[in-house]
Amino acid sequence: MLPQRALVETVAKDSEYIDKVLMASTYISPLNDTSLENILRFDYPDLSRRVFPPPLSSPPKSFNRIQSASDWEDTPGNNDDQKIDYLVAQANQNLHYIILPNDESINSISQKNLYVIVNQHIGQIKKKLLLTGEWTPIGQLQQVDHDEKVQVYRNEKIVP
Repeated sequence: MLPQRALVETVAKDSEYIDKVLMASTYISPLNDTSLENILRFDYPDLSRRVFPPPLSSPPKSFNRIQSASDWEDTPGNNDDQKIDYLVAQANQNLHYIILPNDESINSISQKNLYVIVNQHIGQIKKKLLLTGEWTPIGQLQQVDHDEKVQVYRNEKIVP
């Protein structure tokens, strides 16, 4: 949990002047929106009032809400590229911060938990997010598993 705390602290420090901050992981592993929410709620209760993952009821699809094939089918778009474009547009519009794996971790993530559909697309999701030019890495790369390193990215369009 220490790396996840470091990710939360990076967002907290960078966003100290923002009243309401949305952050999200872009894939599902031991690092996910629920684990981040638990860290916020139990380890940083004051911070959890302004920094949080998108709620389950949020209108835009969140990466962590796409686990099964039916979740992927329900994502707007006629094919995988259009679905990824939709998710990227939603992130660009709604999220202040995202957590992305480094390039070396992508293959491992996509091979773990093969039933988690969003993980199969993490390489394309990362590529398309970064091609928008709206996301800047902040903080240190964090090792969250033996074959998984991640970093927080700031949405330059939303975060002043």
